[in-house]
Amino acid sequence: MSNDEFAKSCLSLPDDAPMLVRKALGLPHGAPLRIAYVCGPGDAVGTFEHWMRGMHDPRTPVIAYSAMFYSLVESLDARALLLVEQDRQPNATDPRFSFVHTAHPRGRRGLDYRRDQAAFTRSVLQALSAWPADVIVVGTDAPASLVARLPRESRIVLTAHNVFWPMGAVHGVPSVVSSIVPARDLLDGACQVFPANDVEALTEILRSLAGDRAALRAHSEAALAHRPQFLDRSRSWGSQLYKAILA
Repeated sequence: MSNDEFAKSCLSLPDDAPMLVRKALGLPHGAPLRIAYVCGPGDAVGTFEHWMRGMHDPRTPVIAYSAMFYSLVESLDARALLLVEQDRQPNATDPRFSFVHTAHPRGRRGLDYRRDQAAFTRSVLQALSAWPADVIVVGTDAPASLVARLPRESRIVLTAHNVFWPMGAVHGVPSVVSSIVPARDLLDGACQVFPANDVEALTEILRSLAGDRAALRAHSEAALAHRPQFLDRSRSWGSQLYKAILA
């Protein structure tokens, strides 16, 4: 698969997207466009190596956010700074993409947790200071102190991970999703909702579905009815990121 084909598999953009983005940001036509992405814990470096070969990352069941980001950067004729938690550089290089390691230890508590968050915030801000960006993409799981101190001359886009694209729904497999998103609105009749982090509730739902073939079949048929929205690439994370930059 070429990178052009890869982009078409995950993005839906107008032909004049590069011009529209620069106009929205107040940049002259053809001016350099610089986008920084504060990546999460996923292996964005490894995904880039697959993307450079025109391949989806086989380690993820859905198209990785970082892969869509790389395709969007390429489609917009932009340059990108990736702030990653992996302490290594990709084994393939492209002058449009730069990777900077910003260590983000996870799992500690108390004072150690606060120290880790503060150190991560400092390293990200230092990297952004050295590489001024027109757009900064950052997850909602970033420390509040980091988001509050991001340079306001950049357009800041917050991205929240969600389960809008459960792979099973495309194949008619019912999905069990947490209440972090309005699942009933997205998969009416094709999902069961349980309180986030409630293992007992999840277990009971799975037990109930496993013991009721008629209910399982009804959920499967409902999931298939929702197939078009999951194949609509204008709804993908990468396409929505493009729209957020324009907003």
